[in-house]
Amino acid sequence: MRLLRILVFCLIFAVPAFSQSISSIDIPGQQLSLGFPSFTDRDQYNSYDFCNSPLGIFEKDSFRVQVNCDFRSDMWHAASKSDSLQKSYTAWNVPDITLSKPNIAYLKLYYTPTSISDDSRNGRKLSLPLQRFGLTLAGQVPSGIFQLALQGKGYYGDETAEGNPDTRLIMGLEDLSATIGSRIHELVMIGMEGGATAKLDTLRDPIINDRYFAGEIPVLGWYIEFGKKGFPIASDFSLHIGTHRFVYVVDENGNSVNKDPLRGDSLAWKWQGIGEIRQNDFAYSPALFISYWSNHYQPYQPTASNNDLSVGQELVGRDWKFSDMTLGFGASIHYKNILKAHGEYTHSFMALDYG
Repeated sequence: MRLLRILVFCLIFAVPAFSQSISSIDIPGQQLSLGFPSFTDRDQYNSYDFCNSPLGIFEKDSFRVQVNCDFRSDMWHAASKSDSLQKSYTAWNVPDITLSKPNIAYLKLYYTPTSISDDSRNGRKLSLPLQRFGLTLAGQVPSGIFQLALQGKGYYGDETAEGNPDTRLIMGLEDLSATIGSRIHELVMIGMEGGATAKLDTLRDPIINDRYFAGEIPVLGWYIEFGKKGFPIASDFSLHIGTHRFVYVVDENGNSVNKDPLRGDSLAWKWQGIGEIRQNDFAYSPALFISYWSNHYQPYQPTASNNDLSVGQELVGRDWKFSDMTLGFGASIHYKNILKAHGEYTHSFMALDYG
């Protein structure tokens, strides 16, 4: 349990940072499929695919009812007897429902029971049944001059270790947000969103209990789109800022020990643009992509209680910052509705600064 807790602690600060340069995808694990074209695909130039805004559905789909039921399974096995890797992940969408009145309103509801297990340590199998769920409500006036969306995504689970009385309660909000948008011109769409994310983890043990809270409160974002169907140029830009909080408390034999709390801030922006040159039945589309993100974390001395997210004196010289600048270029070629070919290249300039 301790080893896994250290791993989870590292992922909290690594994953949010690195994921900001990759578009958000609902199905866990699919973000690793980097072979799929992004900024060279004209169909990705909308607020849903570009910055995961729920208002982008109005630009993508016009169905009235859609029901998805699917199953996903991932397994990692040992390559040799000396390799301890033995993990599995399964998830059901039962169901994923979208009801809509095209171009007016839609409701999206999903429930995904998930099972995660880790058999890497002999006789100490870790099991985590996780319940994931979400709800999205969105609407707009027919002209699109005013749009509004409310979204909530969360999870809940209890982790157990075989042969061990310890249990871990894990719960969180992946996204709790409100988005306002407007099509101020036939070529221009703008939007603004505000929300929060939160994770709570508690270990229940006969001798020692510990817990941590991590979250971004608030998260603010803005985006602007340029282009429309049939127009030869399209461009998207988004900007997000957030404020991090992290507190960690250990209770040993009734004595509460507060660890150093963390506060931080994040900044992320990205831009992509694509053009189109047509000749006979061919369409050639050159594209560019630029993005930047940075996550900064500052430790503080603990207070009498970390439960209220308060902090003590700043620990000077112990802060750290992840950052990345990514540049990309590519192109796509279309022949009628028969053939599509994409090619793109990105390079990231990553950095870690400490103290």
